[in-house]
Amino acid sequence: MSKTKKIIVGVVVALVVIVTGLQIFLKHGLNKTIQRAIIPQAEKTLGVDVDIGSASVNLLGGSVRISGVRIGNPEGFIEPEIFSVNDFHVDLSLLALLKGTIKVSDVKVENLRVTLVRNKNGKINANKIQEALSGPEPEKRAAQTSEEKEDKMVGAKIPKLLISRLTIDILTEYVDHQLSKDPFRLGLKTSIHLRNVSTFEEPGAEWGFFAMHASLESNPDAFVTDIRGRIAPIIDPSRPSFDADGEISSIDMSGMDALASGLGIVSDSVSLQVSIRCRDAAFDKSTSIITTKFRNAKLVGKLADKAKGLSLPPEFSVPVALGGTIDAPEFDLKQALTSAIVQILANNINAVVDRIVDKEKIDKTVTDTFKKFGKKLKLKE
Repeated sequence: MSKTKKIIVGVVVALVVIVTGLQIFLKHGLNKTIQRAIIPQAEKTLGVDVDIGSASVNLLGGSVRISGVRIGNPEGFIEPEIFSVNDFHVDLSLLALLKGTIKVSDVKVENLRVTLVRNKNGKINANKIQEALSGPEPEKRAAQTSEEKEDKMVGAKIPKLLISRLTIDILTEYVDHQLSKDPFRLGLKTSIHLRNVSTFEEPGAEWGFFAMHASLESNPDAFVTDIRGRIAPIIDPSRPSFDADGEISSIDMSGMDALASGLGIVSDSVSLQVSIRCRDAAFDKSTSIITTKFRNAKLVGKLADKAKGLSLPPEFSVPVALGGTIDAPEFDLKQALTSAIVQILANNINAVVDRIVDKEKIDKTVTDTFKKFGKKLKLKE
């Protein structure tokens, strides 16, 4: 055997030994490392209990799996967890990874649960976690200008990433101990699907696809959300471009007294028709329209006082243009609603007048008057 062949064989053998040893460690030693090193550090940083049931990595198969992740609530909150996920699974291409691109063929996140809580003292658990992650000098971070934050984001390099398919099932629960004697609870079940979403552009490549379906946990027929759209390659996360269309239906306005008072209207139910066009984080006001549909609505407050004796139709819609940017959207529902109601009431008044007054009789009287006036003029001539 030549010297060159011996070197090649030696390198191959060494690589096999290294990969095999690493795979054995990842299979049998990874969980011990997580329990002894990673979890204690996470608990120290967050100030809460952290648990990871198991983790496994298959180098040859290009897959990662993590199960049983639990992050506890900070002190002062009686709910046991703020975050949990039963199973997180990723399949990726090792060959593409060696070439500098992270190509993920499939991501599945099953039974992800996020519980946001406001306790009796008005404190919110997510803010506590954020404070822990901010480090020892949150004042300096808060004092940063938006320009300084943007400069840091511009300098950050985003890895080349392509996600062929991603599926997330998530339950977001809000618990409020201040609203009533018994805790107020509201859960939203959401399924999110992504296809061919990337952080780099390729000639001739189409935009990625996304879809979201959601409904209330307690009532699957309420707050039903179906949004679909497409998204451009995410070169700069602060300046995304996307199109979104869909509907949010059967929104129950009971319990939204503050919102109803502010708008001057209450309704049995509300639905939203969504059509949004966003380019580089800016909404196109001419094509981004959110149409609010009211059913069995009635006026309250000042609007009701001004429109005494007049009623709204069983159903009516209010289109509102969406402008501005993602950071500072411009959406004036109250102004659009007021204008729509004024128009509806004006139409009602016209209808009342039409019923009271015989328009044909008036028209005939006016015509006859002009004819007589014309005859008198001719006689004088």
